Amino acid sequence: MAGYGFAPAIGIDLGTTYCCVGVWLNDQVEIIPNDQGNRTMPSCVSFTDEGRVIGEAAKNKLGSDPLSTIYGLNVLQIINEPTSAAIAYGLDMSTNITRDTNVLVFDLGGGTFDVSLVTIDKKGIFKVKAVAGDTNLDEAVAYGASVLAAKLSGNTSLQVNKIHVIDVIPLSLGVNVSDGSLSVIVKGNTPKPTTKERGYVTSEDNQQIINFDVYQGERFRSIDNNWLGNFQVPVPRAPKGKSAVKVVFNIDVNGILNCSGEEVTTGLKTKLDIVRH
Repeated sequence: MAGYGFAPAIGIDLGTTYCCVGVWLNDQVEIIPNDQGNRTMPSCVSFTDEGRVIGEAAKNKLGSDPLSTIYGLNVLQIINEPTSAAIAYGLDMSTNITRDTNVLVFDLGGGTFDVSLVTIDKKGIFKVKAVAGDTNLDEAVAYGASVLAAKLSGNTSLQVNKIHVIDVIPLSLGVNVSDGSLSVIVKGNTPKPTTKERGYVTSEDNQQIINFDVYQGERFRSIDNNWLGNFQVPVPRAPKGKSAVKVVFNIDVNGILNCSGEEVTTGLKTKLDIVRH
């Protein structure tokens, strides 16, 4: 568009192998084809002396010039891929909903399979009850992301504005404890944003720090889950079980995890931010 007019927000399914882009135009989602007419393209960017190439052209340069990068984006919000697919499905049927309706959405990717259970009410509120599987897909994901992008960028379309999304955390989050098990602080499928806390005590006499390894997953043993990071909280010397630390997990609407641990008596505090989980 010319001048400084309104620039529409786009929805992107940025996959590990292929990506797809959509935009809300004329009260519907349009999937944007690339210069070769393809509605999906390889998730590749290559920088050469002549300039930047993307998609198929960049993929063809992987053998001769493997260096690449990702363009900077103004990210409005991050949602789970099954949730985005649910928006794509629910937008078309939301006008026919007269009561709370549970919808099971299957998101079948090239090598992945996701399922999301969504409740859609007559006001157009999408409440994700649960998600499971590997998170991936192309057009349906881009379609749903485009609808949400239009809403977040201020689009006034009635179809867009009636949608309200309540997303969830796909997997449980917790810390490793002395017996090697995962102590869950935030359970999987908890609506986000959310803040949860749990208390821990020293396991040895005269312990000076409590070490917290953060994991994501549903397995009993910590090491069988996904390790996300580590933080340590200083504690005063005392008999075991006497020094206590309050651990707080804060997860924002984009799923960014902020961990903090505070020794109860001294107020000594440590923080850890985990951008992606």
